[in-house]
Amino acid sequence: MRRAAEESAKIQFKRIRLLIFFILSISYMYAPFSRMAPAILGPELMKSFTMNSVQFGLMGLCFMWPYALGQIPAGVFVDRFGSSKALGALLLLTALGNILFGLAENFYILLISRMLIGLSVAGYFLVGTKIISAWYSKQEFTSIYGLFMGLGALGGVISTMPLQIMMNNFGWRIAMFVLGGVSIVLAFIVFFKVKDEPPPKIIYNKNTVKVEKNEEELSLKQQLLKVIKLPVVFNCAFVCLSISGSGHSLQSLWNGVYLADVFGFDKNLISVILLCAAVGLVLGAASTSILLKFLSKVKLIVFGEGIFLVAWYYMANNAADLSAIKLMFINFIFGFMQMLVITLCYTLVKEIAPQNLLASAMGLVNTFIWVLGVGCCQQIWGIIIENISGGIKPYNVHAFETAMWFQMAVLAFGFANAFYIAKRLSNKQITPSV
Repeated sequence: MRRAAEESAKIQFKRIRLLIFFILSISYMYAPFSRMAPAILGPELMKSFTMNSVQFGLMGLCFMWPYALGQIPAGVFVDRFGSSKALGALLLLTALGNILFGLAENFYILLISRMLIGLSVAGYFLVGTKIISAWYSKQEFTSIYGLFMGLGALGGVISTMPLQIMMNNFGWRIAMFVLGGVSIVLAFIVFFKVKDEPPPKIIYNKNTVKVEKNEEELSLKQQLLKVIKLPVVFNCAFVCLSISGSGHSLQSLWNGVYLADVFGFDKNLISVILLCAAVGLVLGAASTSILLKFLSKVKLIVFGEGIFLVAWYYMANNAADLSAIKLMFINFIFGFMQMLVITLCYTLVKEIAPQNLLASAMGLVNTFIWVLGVGCCQQIWGIIIENISGGIKPYNVHAFETAMWFQMAVLAFGFANAFYIAKRLSNKQITPSV
């Protein structure tokens, strides 16, 4: 009788955490979806608001910089007030941003709504990481976390064809209202169903991580200082900065221009090449646990960064002479290795950081990725391409080659940091906190 009760309780525990996992994954999809949706919304928005290219670019910046600069504050907010409460509040803020976007009658309301969305989605990844680490054991974490990252990356896929179909049938404003409505529903589910950690009465997996209660009330300054002092956290940040800054500079901004200007590819072929990168992102995250059966975490970080570096060198060295098939394969490699390395680096940070500082540590790494990595690298590419080409369009291949060689230096710096992490871990100089 007792055994049957325990089995029933164990099934209940697994069902609860599976529900929580899917709520977290769906919430996280909002981040890549919101980041990439303007590529589809762009033509309609420019027509509806008579925007020029400068105004459209400003709308993009109004999302990216609140998203990037909001990483550390979001992490501190999550650590101080609790993950589930933070997630519910962020979902409501996302809903407000999307509904305001759908109601916008002028350009300035669009900017405000994009700021709200960018700031709100900054915390979804941090919340997901922290709650998953509390509900799943150390042995389970890497595989389930890779799945979480992979499902999140699907948000970028949904922001393409599915969003276009919805716009074609109902218009872009209705699409925004639907997104806002889904956010509100998710928020209420979070408030009633999602818990920061498993209640003691239903913990049947004895290896689940117990959330550490912060007995001393740390000031914001003390909290940040503790995070900064964590071993190799900055090295993980530099690795992620290099590989994500490179991947997003190409895939999220300049790849379409490069493929059209240098090779003269049409939109259909360009979309297929970009899809290869998106598929690589999903599979790179999802295959993490499988690859860990053959190589250790730190070796995979070094090899993943190294393979990305070699593929980048090949592209830079043959920037004008690549076939469509080669470009598809190279872009797949970029997507796969990028998400593999980032997932593993986040897993490593999770092992190093105490549970009560985990979101703050992740926020620090994310700040490096989006401010110093993606934000700065994309702008530097623009400056290099504009100056080398003299502003003459279509841009010449030499302009893209120069930008690619600049990015090679960034990747080499990231590879050096990956090698340093591996060396330090091999000498057993780091003791995980969990």
